[in-house]
Amino acid sequence: MKLLQRLRQTTGLVGLTLIFFAPSRAAGERQVYIIPFSHLDFFWGGTREECLARGNRIISRAIDLCTRYPEFRFLIEDDDFVANFMESHAGMPEADALRRLVKSGRIEIAPKWVAAFQDLQDGEVLSRNLVYGQRYARSEFGVMPKTAHLGDIPGFTPQYPQVLHQADVPYMVMTRMGPSDRSLFFWRAPDGSQVLTWFTLKGYGWGSHLGLHQDIDPARLATIKKELSEVEATTQAPILMNWGTDLWAPNDKLVQNLSVLNREIPGAHFQFATPDDYFASVCKLTGLPEVSGEIPSSWPNIVASLPHLWPLVIPATNTLLAAEKFAAINYALKYGPYPQSEFDFLWKKLIESTDHNHDGQGGWEGDERKRGYSELSILRGGEILRDNLRNIAERVKIPVKPSFPLVVFNPMAWRRDDVVKAHITLYGDVVPARIEDYRKGMRLVDENGTAVPFYVAQYSENMSRALKLTFIAREIPSLGYKTYYLCPAQNTESFPQTATVTLDEVNDRKEPRRALGSDVVENQYYKLSLDRATGRVTLFDKELQRDVFQNMEIVANEERGGNYIGIEPLSGRTFPATVDDIRVEENNGVRAVVTIVEHLVEMPVTQRLLLYKDLKRLDVENTVEWRQPRLVRVEQLFPYSSAGAHIQYGVPFGSNAAD
Repeated sequence: MKLLQRLRQTTGLVGLTLIFFAPSRAAGERQVYIIPFSHLDFFWGGTREECLARGNRIISRAIDLCTRYPEFRFLIEDDDFVANFMESHAGMPEADALRRLVKSGRIEIAPKWVAAFQDLQDGEVLSRNLVYGQRYARSEFGVMPKTAHLGDIPGFTPQYPQVLHQADVPYMVMTRMGPSDRSLFFWRAPDGSQVLTWFTLKGYGWGSHLGLHQDIDPARLATIKKELSEVEATTQAPILMNWGTDLWAPNDKLVQNLSVLNREIPGAHFQFATPDDYFASVCKLTGLPEVSGEIPSSWPNIVASLPHLWPLVIPATNTLLAAEKFAAINYALKYGPYPQSEFDFLWKKLIESTDHNHDGQGGWEGDERKRGYSELSILRGGEILRDNLRNIAERVKIPVKPSFPLVVFNPMAWRRDDVVKAHITLYGDVVPARIEDYRKGMRLVDENGTAVPFYVAQYSENMSRALKLTFIAREIPSLGYKTYYLCPAQNTESFPQTATVTLDEVNDRKEPRRALGSDVVENQYYKLSLDRATGRVTLFDKELQRDVFQNMEIVANEERGGNYIGIEPLSGRTFPATVDDIRVEENNGVRAVVTIVEHLVEMPVTQRLLLYKDLKRLDVENTVEWRQPRLVRVEQLFPYSSAGAHIQYGVPFGSNAAD
């Protein structure tokens, strides 16, 4: 202290940076970097607010330990908890203390916003998670974290190293589902990008499982030595040992035990570090192994178990993306302001809805909050989108008169032919109900006056008339629009039906004692054969002159129960569906719709098959009314027999071969 006082007196320094050197270590000792952290779960340990409040307590504890122990380090795994601490402590000394510790590198924050799943949402959410995390770290603290610590994430998409690389995040800690024979490796994406990765073979709570925060007695010491040697066998590199698990707070004993470990475990040298510290010590090592590919989720039944949550995420993502694109066009054309702050809020809430927790102590309220965030993005994002589309549509010229224009927008980067379902209300010039010309007949045309087949799926009337139209829009420009016009006509033009239908029931009178056959529905591209006895469907491609699949059906595989989000063992019994009815619901100038009504282990199941006019496409829509508990795995089977054929399934930014 006298030395410090003399320095201040002689140099006039206002502040002084103290550098604490780690105790010297013997040559050949294995370095063990202890990474204190807390796995800051949303919704798992309580409601969102309860988890955030617990997070504040943990961060305050970490600040206190850093203040009293210069050697202590701490990781805050996700920036949503950091932001909550800074917002709730605005103007308070704790916020200034955290900012100083982060800038000095003693507390490390994350390059990501939340601990999100990787294999359930659109890839855009994975990217935005890093965008908002990095942006927050840079703007609030002036730092760029280099390590993504993925505590408790059960699976990984193969493109994630590329996403990290493009976000300037070169390092990653994987805590589940990694290789069992190596701890430190390069994980390579399909494009060749790679990140240096540490896999915690003993789990993300390894140090807390070992009890580093408790008295280290001989039995505990033996366990530490044993597990340390097991991890050492997988790498020649220094060891990364996490301390912390779900909402745990570090204590003084954890810090005090550092000297005990260094004294009692020869051949190893322990020190506290952040993940960035660890990777700085190993990033120049050579000869490290390389792995690539997807790591499937160890919780494969998340979507099936939580159908009220996850199917909303992708529509919400698509809504926000489209809203951003057309808001940018509006802003560039000076049609309106760009709602940046609203987009930031909605994206963060949508990202939070993909947090990896559910069915926790937060209860139904926690899951409802996640669902609400997705619905909020769809509702408010949809309003922003429609307002910006309105601004463009109001400026579209109407060369075809009289007419009601219908502007079809395409938010994608390619020209599209696609099915349009539109609501359009007809009004008279002065009196809304004076639409006699449209009551006689209607005609839908493009800008050249070419008639477009359409189908009125539904209409309603009180003060005038509202219609729900279905038609095929063609050659819609990328990130642009095309206008169609609903005009009055002397009569509504009839168009050739989409499909020819041959029903098996017409043979009933001819051969009343015959066996049931198949209904056949075909357009210019496909022939659908529907077995009336089994409900199985075969699809024949006329261009390829072969079956795409044979005997497509829905079945139920009986399970024996277990952890509902994991893989439950099968009993070996498979239940087919029983057919109640097969009927052709629509066959007009736009589409043909066939409905198969079935029961599967007493559950009503409805399958709708949709063929389109002049569009090579088959849509399959399944509805399962799961009203009672059933230990079954419902599967949609697509049996195929083509040589060399294989199934692809989607992953963020790509697809993988199922076999």
